[in-house]
Amino acid sequence: VIPQVYTGRSHDLLNMLRSRALDVVVTVEPKNDDLYQSRVLFSDTLSFFVKNKRRTSDLNEKQIFELPWIIFKDAKIGENISLLEIIDSLNLKPARQIYVDSFETALDLTISGIGVSILPTRVVQNKRWLQHTALSQGSLINIQNRKIGEVSR
Repeated sequence: VIPQVYTGRSHDLLNMLRSRALDVVVTVEPKNDDLYQSRVLFSDTLSFFVKNKRRTSDLNEKQIFELPWIIFKDAKIGENISLLEIIDSLNLKPARQIYVDSFETALDLTISGIGVSILPTRVVQNKRWLQHTALSQGSLINIQNRKIGEVSR
């Protein structure tokens, strides 16, 4: 047997598992299902991050909401609640939103100075991203440590 690795959206991979096309799946969203067992490998905290152009974390709330928010629209929190649902439930209303297809893309755009993103701490601390000049120089900051939720993977 030659092991093979497939990548894709969690939903698609879980369907492949159900149809027995795959034996093991690693996804970013925990689900309880009678057909398979799941184990949380780790959990993480989502926080607001922005490129620190002024070398200060003292952005006020008005400034945070005036910047575009870069959001991974398919991100799920906890028991399958979308990041967009969390933002709506907290009545957070940024002036503009930019939707992306991964946390890594959101991080790249944030490092480029495009706006504010809501990211898992591990994505920001991941070694391969530390090679970005902006992050290694400490110019990407966690805005006032405003945590909005946890994500399990």
